[in-house]
Amino acid sequence: METFSAWARSAVGTHVPQAAPRPKAFLAGFPALEAFPLPLWQRLTARCLRGEARGLLHYFPSMGYGPLRKATARYLALTRGVVCSPDQVMILNSSLQGLDLIGRVLLERGDEAWVEEAGYPNVRVSLSMSGVPLSLKRRLALLKWAEDADAWVVEDDYQGEFTHEGRPLETLYSLDRGARVLHLGSFTNALFPSLRLAYLVIPPAMCGVFEAVRSQLDDHTHGIAQAVLADFIDEGHLTAHLRRMKPIYKERRDVLLEALERYLPECKAGPAVSGMNVALHLPRGIGDRTLRKRGGDAGLALMPLSRYGARRR
Repeated sequence: METFSAWARSAVGTHVPQAAPRPKAFLAGFPALEAFPLPLWQRLTARCLRGEARGLLHYFPSMGYGPLRKATARYLALTRGVVCSPDQVMILNSSLQGLDLIGRVLLERGDEAWVEEAGYPNVRVSLSMSGVPLSLKRRLALLKWAEDADAWVVEDDYQGEFTHEGRPLETLYSLDRGARVLHLGSFTNALFPSLRLAYLVIPPAMCGVFEAVRSQLDDHTHGIAQAVLADFIDEGHLTAHLRRMKPIYKERRDVLLEALERYLPECKAGPAVSGMNVALHLPRGIGDRTLRKRGGDAGLALMPLSRYGARRR
């Protein structure tokens, strides 16, 4: 192991060896694929290939396929209150790629970054497995601090499409008046994991720099998938799909919370007003990694929160 980089050694320490995840009880963040309109997606794909197949085989712009950037901007304005120009939207392969790109553009060696705890072990930025959304007062205070400190805020809108109680919280981007927020999101949880399409909304003055850096890395994202998704959004299929999925996920959440209260009264479930996962707080003396192993032996996919903490508390 001494021959590998520190980053590689850290990755080995946090990685849980497994095959590609398959649907099983308590696999967090896995969409209900049986409810996805696959025949419709197949028809849209066939239509794209009939209509502009040769063009879709070429290199694509580093910022993304123009029609998908426009469709994403309209979708974000309608569903998340993120009002932006299509010129500010970059299409990526994943949220993690977006986080990596942001780090390359904005961070110098020795700069200080504040991250959520617990958060992604891969890149410790704003995504949290059990994060409680900031109140409006704290969101505004964060934006004021960022403006005063000449800092940037990365908002990862993870599973923001699914709110089970009340109105969705305002995005930081929609509250920002100082152009200090980079808004990041993914279509994976809304649709299906292998889609591998995400987006980043960039402050206007920074778009050229992000485009230049992206062009030096992987250059562009899968073209045919971008074209199909653009049609899927423009023709209203995405919003219709989300309307169908919300009651499904809410029903599953309600069943889970009721079962936890009935069968595990000594444990406390964390907030579950949105998203597709919930943290379960264990009694003292029960280790989450031990429980994960026992659950795995029983065919359950349990995710220990200690894996997502920098200090593994």
